[in-house]
Amino acid sequence: MLANDRGDLSILSSRGLDAAYIRSFGSQGGDAISNIILQKRSPMLVQDITQHPEFLSPDRHHYKTRSFISCPILFRNHPLGIINVNDKKDGAPFSHDELELLQIIANNAAVALENAALLNRLKSAAADLEQMNRRLIDSDIVKTEFLMSISHELRTPLNAIKGANLLPGQP
Repeated sequence: MLANDRGDLSILSSRGLDAAYIRSFGSQGGDAISNIILQKRSPMLVQDITQHPEFLSPDRHHYKTRSFISCPILFRNHPLGIINVNDKKDGAPFSHDELELLQIIANNAAVALENAALLNRLKSAAADLEQMNRRLIDSDIVKTEFLMSISHELRTPLNAIKGANLLPGQP
């Protein structure tokens, strides 16, 4: 899940979730688990969801097992999103080692997301500089044409006056 500028989450990628749930997720403002993870900015390992009444709700039909791990994607303590993993194939609860692995993945994802954002900003700045450079070139061309026109307009009468003042036989 990725967070937008306001901190609202939307599912960027998923596996095994119903398409209707994914579409409704962003419009509902996320769910209780993702909002708690985002607010606390700390990872969570739940081995049995029934032991956490704050997470029990009828819309948890997408959890087939009772265990999940969730980790915020943070860059300099700024939340970029959340990685949530649930439903191990063997149905076993998640372990602390798996939570640590997810934290490593989340840290790498944070760096990659921030690098992508920086690259986008650099591309935008480069495009702005290119546009300013084109404007400078255009203004330089207009300036040169203006100076050539002024020079021509001033030389023509001066040459005529100079030619009229010369005595025959003078250089």
